[in-house]
Amino acid sequence: MPLITKTLTFTGTKQQATIPAGAVSVEFHIWGGGGGGGGGDRAGPGRSGAAGHYVTGTIDLTGTVGQILSLGVGGGAAGQSNGRGLTGYSGGVGGQSGPFGSSGNGGGGGGATVIQLAGVDKAIAGGGGGGGGDGLNSVGTVGINSNDPTLGVVGTLGENGANHSADGAGAGAGGGGEDGGRSGNGPVGDNGATGGYSGSNLVPTGGTEENGSGTSPGGTGSGYYSSGVATGGSGGSLAGGDGKAVLIFNISVEAKVKIANSWKSITAIKFKKDGIWKDITAGYVKINNVWKALFNTGVNFTSTAAGFGDATGNASSGTAGSSPPGGGGGGDGGGGESIEGTTGSGGGCKIICTKLHELGYLSDEIYQADEQFGHWLRQTDPNAYYGYLKWARVVVDWMSNEGPQCMFWIQDKEVRNQKQREMATRWARRIATPWAEHMAYKMGALKEDNRAGRYIMTIGIAVSRLIGRFVKHTNQPTKNVAIGYAMWAMFGLLYVIAGVK
Repeated sequence: MPLITKTLTFTGTKQQATIPAGAVSVEFHIWGGGGGGGGGDRAGPGRSGAAGHYVTGTIDLTGTVGQILSLGVGGGAAGQSNGRGLTGYSGGVGGQSGPFGSSGNGGGGGGATVIQLAGVDKAIAGGGGGGGGDGLNSVGTVGINSNDPTLGVVGTLGENGANHSADGAGAGAGGGGEDGGRSGNGPVGDNGATGGYSGSNLVPTGGTEENGSGTSPGGTGSGYYSSGVATGGSGGSLAGGDGKAVLIFNISVEAKVKIANSWKSITAIKFKKDGIWKDITAGYVKINNVWKALFNTGVNFTSTAAGFGDATGNASSGTAGSSPPGGGGGGDGGGGESIEGTTGSGGGCKIICTKLHELGYLSDEIYQADEQFGHWLRQTDPNAYYGYLKWARVVVDWMSNEGPQCMFWIQDKEVRNQKQREMATRWARRIATPWAEHMAYKMGALKEDNRAGRYIMTIGIAVSRLIGRFVKHTNQPTKNVAIGYAMWAMFGLLYVIAGVK
């Protein structure tokens, strides 16, 4: 009997074919989409997502001529975004990290790969669970290859990862499957979150499943696997691999005709009725008392966007992340920090550009670009990032009537704080404005660079990197007068450079 092999990859659509005359069975090898990797923070780059599942088996097609075979190849999660599958079989969206600071988001869940015949599920390979994001103080956990089923509706959808409300990582999402996977949990404080569970499989009688291990999928020795298919995404919000489907149709005997001494397959026969040629959809011959099809029309898949994809998964059943008891928004009890963002209410501190923006000295456009630069710096140069936090906090404390008491010759503390605030604000505005404009230029928000800002950044990043490497990061405000005088000296140098045109 002739065999017809169809290899289908992720297209973001439902793929359908009509079962032809003579179809006896179809052997299949299917892989679900891999889970996405979680995002990173100082503790690590984020945790990896779980691989998509592998299922193989055979579906009986006798008596199904003319019925529709539908298939949706599950997509790998693109970092936090979910992997898509047939509507109702997609993965969940990765959990959001807290709004204070830059902890990692959770990875999205992979979409399931589903085979349906006449609208009935026949085989499902579950999508992989998303990896948890990493926090400042600890890493999360990887996406889980096994299934813990969602209690949400639709039950085949993966759950969205649990979010964080303060400064901490987002949880990994569940993968789509016969039973969608449950989401991971958010942490308490600025810590890593847990990964989500993969979706489960539907295996027909006589079939087998292999869920793989970690980011490596099963079925790699099947002879039909392709590199990168169904792999779990690595940390750093990397995408999981898309799924795949290989269908091998077993077709009964076919009719041939000899033309120019060469046998040709007969794929169609027509007859004329009322002057119009009509297709004969099937022809049969009786062999050993069994009717066999004379010819078949092949297996031809068409695609449709209808019935494919989910923008999000089921609501999370995981524990949402929060600040520690008695703490503010920060991960370690004192208010988390962002390089150009606000801290939680417990810390009381704001970083320089945020403070100047609040005072009306920086435009929204430049401020938003500086926030983007801060997130980039935290990922690429954490020593410079945390060194900046250390010394910038002193400046902003002065701008908020706090900080080291350096003007010892002024006896009245209220007057002394006012003078320090005025001096710090004046110097910060002169120095931070060109620096902010250079950051905005680097992020594409301004067309022209600021030369003084470029010089200030070169020196400021180098100094910050040294501080971040040798000084322990803490959320506690400093009152050390020696640090205050050192800050005045550095600020004096940058104040002079800020005058460069």
